Amino acid sequence: MKPILKWQYDNLVKELLLLQGHAADPSCPCASEGEACVRKHILTIEALADETVPIEPDPARVEKLGKISEEARQLRTLEEHKLCGSEIEPEDLVTWARKWRKEFELNASLACELLTQGNDKRQPARAPTCTLEHKTVELDGQEVQVDYLRCTCGDARCAVMPNPYGGAILVCRHKGDQDLTTEAAPNLEAGAERVFQMCSTEVS
Repeated sequence: MKPILKWQYDNLVKELLLLQGHAADPSCPCASEGEACVRKHILTIEALADETVPIEPDPARVEKLGKISEEARQLRTLEEHKLCGSEIEPEDLVTWARKWRKEFELNASLACELLTQGNDKRQPARAPTCTLEHKTVELDGQEVQVDYLRCTCGDARCAVMPNPYGGAILVCRHKGDQDLTTEAAPNLEAGAERVFQMCSTEVS
């Protein structure tokens, strides 16, 4: 994957994350102070998808980009009617954003092959295996569902979990080791990339 293509998918995933977060939080003043956050994120998702199509060589991804663009266009139209005062049944933006984020997060945004290209001297000794899983946790007295990555790397078992205070936490345990190692990461993707780095070795 070309770096520019990864950049496109990274930003697409970021916008989906922001939309998911704003739509899931009823306390978010998303339409105050002259802002229209939900429309802004939907519009950006639509634009990024359209912009990525001409540089994406994979026909399957092109088809998915076209689909998310069309769906975003329809959702944006509904949001604009709502902002203009129309009584419209709200769409489930949380589920929509989460579905597409999961689609692009591991299948496009996490471009592990870039870590071994160009001038990078690290080559994978063994590729980590990561799966996206879900669990219910209690946060501020409420049960919420969170996504996290469970990764296997040789004799290490790692989990990349969202930090309720922002970013993500990488937790690993090696076989025969009773202690856990923890690291902070900006997001799940960065945590998974860190796991990939841990599975690499220097080559001469």
